[in-house]
Amino acid sequence: MIIDMRLQPKPFERIKSGLKKIELRIHDEKRRALKVGDGIVFRKRPDEVEELSVRITDLLVYPSFSDLLGYADEDRDWAKESLGTYYTPEEEKEWGVVGICIELNN
Repeated sequence: MIIDMRLQPKPFERIKSGLKKIELRIHDEKRRALKVGDGIVFRKRPDEVEELSVRITDLLVYPSFSDLLGYADEDRDWAKESLGTYYTPEEEKEWGVVGICIELNN
């Protein structure tokens, strides 16, 4: 299965450069369907023209972003601030979170 996801420029560029290997998301219905080996096409916001193709190597499921951030390759302060603009505390509590471990496709 191949999933489309959109990314802000900073995380997009970090994945592209190989620095970012875990994407953090709410573990909602869309993300619960993901499986190791699936592909993701990330499209760079705002125009969504540039894209990256990756493969899922692992899925890390946790109750909260705070629990997951110890394993992620994100700047913790930036990630906490950024994630709060996308997801509410209620969504985080309802769904939990997932760290999508990825590798770039050749």
